Amino acid sequence: MSDTKVANKIKKYKSGFDTDDDGVEKYLNEFQNKTPSNGIHYVGIEIECYSKISRVSLQKLFFKYDLEEFVMISDDSTIDPPDTDGDDEFYYHTFELRLLIPQDNLGVTLKRFGKVFRLARLKTNESCGLHVHLDMRQRRVDECYAKLRSFQDALFAIVNKDRWNNSYCRQNLADTRAHHMGINRSAYEEHRTIEVRMHHGCVDTSQIEKWIRLLINVIQAKSVPQIKTKKEVLKWKGLNKKLRHYVRSNLKEEWFEEKEGFDF
Repeated sequence: MSDTKVANKIKKYKSGFDTDDDGVEKYLNEFQNKTPSNGIHYVGIEIECYSKISRVSLQKLFFKYDLEEFVMISDDSTIDPPDTDGDDEFYYHTFELRLLIPQDNLGVTLKRFGKVFRLARLKTNESCGLHVHLDMRQRRVDECYAKLRSFQDALFAIVNKDRWNNSYCRQNLADTRAHHMGINRSAYEEHRTIEVRMHHGCVDTSQIEKWIRLLINVIQAKSVPQIKTKKEVLKWKGLNKKLRHYVRSNLKEEWFEEKEGFDF
């Protein structure tokens, strides 16, 4: 990992330290904050995951593939990786990767992240989630929130069943601004976003892109019907051909039958 590209990038943060790893640690602690530019729609993506690779080694991969401008590495104490029986050689590191990507560059940038995720052997389990922040700085937040709430049954039906009765992504039965809702309206106060929290942990960037495209499709639609059944989802004319295939392939009809029994 000590090729010329990585070494040159680390050099900028290495002053006063003895090793490349110290330089990367300085970057991770002081220089990784990202701020969205004005006049551009962004997507914020929080990916909870774990790996045997260290935080420093993961950052070096982001340097190597010119992705450091899009990502921040932090931790999340709620992630519970598999037990390694105390063997330090196989110890899992937990990460919350915070990606900030211009919406127009979403596909090509996520594809590059996918290569790094595979090299780093990032993994997820039921303790992990995927949260998407939709930029509301140039959108009408109340209208977008209402559209997402209308479509939330379809969104819950698409994700894994372990997210259906989960205290970190509760169904929005009323217009509430509590943080741990599947559709988090309160994120607007701090980040000028709406956060969609119900997706299960995922490091497959192709699937992540399809989920985000669906969310963008919903908030940009002229109108969104109040979804209550699988049939209503697939009849909605707001889905293009690719998204209709994605929805049809992942939608679980059981959600519409079981949701009334959940403790929301």
